[in-house]
Amino acid sequence: MGLILIKDNKEIVYDKLTISDTDSAISLYNPSGELLLSVDLPFKSQKIHPKFKDLNSDFEDIYVFKNNYYNQLDICEFFIKEQNSPQERQAIFFKLSILTEPEAIKLIAKDKTLQVCIFRAVIKLLRNQVSVPARKLVQQRENLFSLYDFYDEDLIIGVFPFDWKPKMNNDNLTSFLYCSNRYGFYLMNNKLDFQFIPIGNRKHELNYHSILPRVADNRKRIAYNPLESEFSGNGFFFLFVGELIKRESDAISRFHMLYQHMEIINDTILKLELKKRICANPNMDDLSGYKLKKITSEISNESYRIDRYFTNYSECHVKNEIDITIELLDFLETTIEKTKYKDLNTFGKTLYELRNQIVHNLQFIYSGTAIEIKKKIFDIENLNNLIEYAIIDSIVHAKLN
Repeated sequence: MGLILIKDNKEIVYDKLTISDTDSAISLYNPSGELLLSVDLPFKSQKIHPKFKDLNSDFEDIYVFKNNYYNQLDICEFFIKEQNSPQERQAIFFKLSILTEPEAIKLIAKDKTLQVCIFRAVIKLLRNQVSVPARKLVQQRENLFSLYDFYDEDLIIGVFPFDWKPKMNNDNLTSFLYCSNRYGFYLMNNKLDFQFIPIGNRKHELNYHSILPRVADNRKRIAYNPLESEFSGNGFFFLFVGELIKRESDAISRFHMLYQHMEIINDTILKLELKKRICANPNMDDLSGYKLKKITSEISNESYRIDRYFTNYSECHVKNEIDITIELLDFLETTIEKTKYKDLNTFGKTLYELRNQIVHNLQFIYSGTAIEIKKKIFDIENLNNLIEYAIIDSIVHAKLN
């Protein structure tokens, strides 16, 4: 694999790499020996251990992300906390623009681990072996290209060395994406993601900026726990965090998409409740048919399941600087009727009521002046950001067993 240049309607693959310790540069050629680009490293490549210069070996996975709140010189480390095990370092993140940022030279010079990660990331980027395929460019000039022509310089590069943790499977990746999204990270895994612009989210901003870099190495440290297997092992949850939340849509359509995610969670909780209260009930044989019917009817009630999930299995961790339940309630009281919702006191109940209004009473949004309608749609867009965060955060903190 390599970078692709389109010339005279033909795709030319550039896949031959050379490493120059004299110039501390990695260059990319096509099979005919034509140079496409060179990447000047911001450190001396001769200090990189020879094993990492083996172009035939695979030492890491490279995932590419976007994050509105990631600063130019930020370096993030992720640690995984698995049950009954100490924290283990899993990944290191940096902005691609660090390669050409003068202020980063001193930072990189004293960080040997970061140097190796940058070195290996450049190799994988030039080989087009990262989570998002590089752009295909049409040759319209004869001069050399830049790495930034194929990948935007503000992209965040996540390096996952196998020496730290074995290669992630889909369950592991799902856990990582949910936990990292709480801090505003969105995976790029589709060529259309170059056009994706993360929506501003106050919860993401607060979470990310709450992590202060360590004085010793100027790195931000983020530790997380794997998701419950009922979530990480369900392919829909990967699809949601890896694809669906990045799709551009109007406010109402986006709300429906978010609520569909809740429907899948509801199914998970339904099966869990049936298992716990009936199948695993030691007194099941003594339960009458009427009692069984009553339990299953109670469990299958949609509003019951939503609220039960948030109250019994995963506290909605949204009550510090921004109380999402109050934000939803304020919107309902302002746009519909203030006294009607005095008994809504949990996130699950309030979210379910908003869903009912949007599904069954959509005219409440489209009544009033044009300015009033635009204001309500704008408010729903902001609520969607908070609902997306609340759902993901609840899955991260869910304890189902």
